[in-house]
Amino acid sequence: MHCERNKPQLQVSSYRNRIRTGGEQAGHPGFRPSSVPTLRHNRWLAILMRYFTALLLLCSTIAFGREPRTLETDTGQVVLHYHRNGHTSTVEWTDLAGRYGVSYALDAKGKEILRLQTRRFAGHATVHFSYHANGSVALAEYSNAPDAGIQWYRATYRFDESGNQTGIEEQGHDNYGPVPRPGIRPSERMPAPREACQEPVVNTYFIVNPLDYPVLVHLLPKHPSPASKDTACIVYPADTLKGGAWITGDATGDVGAVLDWRLTALKNGSLNIQPIIVKTEIRVQGSRQRDHFLVLGVSR
Repeated sequence: MHCERNKPQLQVSSYRNRIRTGGEQAGHPGFRPSSVPTLRHNRWLAILMRYFTALLLLCSTIAFGREPRTLETDTGQVVLHYHRNGHTSTVEWTDLAGRYGVSYALDAKGKEILRLQTRRFAGHATVHFSYHANGSVALAEYSNAPDAGIQWYRATYRFDESGNQTGIEEQGHDNYGPVPRPGIRPSERMPAPREACQEPVVNTYFIVNPLDYPVLVHLLPKHPSPASKDTACIVYPADTLKGGAWITGDATGDVGAVLDWRLTALKNGSLNIQPIIVKTEIRVQGSRQRDHFLVLGVSR
């Protein structure tokens, strides 16, 4: 009699079944640890990193403010610095020829706190700004001197973080000696005369531009003073610029006797255009105030 032994039968599961069941043991070929990131996890991680990078850039902009900018325009070069809030802190303009310029500073609300003229011929007139951490002006160091001679002038303007001027330091030399002048002690002051005298009248001059293009105006007082300084700036179309003031002892005053000016048209093809002062209008503002409006025009 032929007897067949019972052989153990091997149960072989296919790889497809193992994938479908997922495997239940670490050694099983279908096993996949739950900690391995999937494609969906990577996608969400990339989105989160993108938002984090954008937030970091935004915080950096708020903390450190905008970077300075240099612009090349049809009238010259403009250098801009900014407050932390994004508003303009300083503007430094130089004409296309690199000769005239004007630099001015603004507080965080846009109010002008300092304006100085610059030049790179017949000597120099320069200004260097230093800044607080919030972008506002801390120092303005000004220097002015001709090519030759004994005249020179330097001034350092100091400002707090809110744009308030906290001090000014001046030194220099003009035709009459050191600047600032040594003061007179109170005990040496002479008593004021009591006899009748003329009432002082303040004369203020303005530049009016009715033309359709900007004009660079360089004002040259014949007797410079804190109220009437050597100034160069741009007067735009339909704009009016306050230049300075001087005091006379009567109710009349000739602006031509105290002031010279240089005018340059800021317009393409302006070599043959020469702006001039075509008329002066005087307006009375009470018994002690006269306003002189110098109206620009073109020589015919």
